[in-house]
Amino acid sequence: LFFAIQGGAQDGRAYIDAAMEKGAIVIAIDANSPFTRKLPKHVALVAVPDLALHLGSIAERFYQYPSESLT
Repeated sequence: LFFAIQGGAQDGRAYIDAAMEKGAIVIAIDANSPFTRKLPKHVALVAVPDLALHLGSIAERFYQYPSESLT
């Protein structure tokens, strides 16, 4: 999974090809940013509204809530 987030200095969408070359098969983009590019059939595109705001909660769930084990 690659998060193609547009930042202040860099646009993650510029790195989609590199991510796919390294094995990414899902590309998550911000649904509020235009994206017209075609991806290979084996790569899924997921458009999430306000993706940057949800990145922390997505990572937390993916890594099985690591903050719960902190003391």
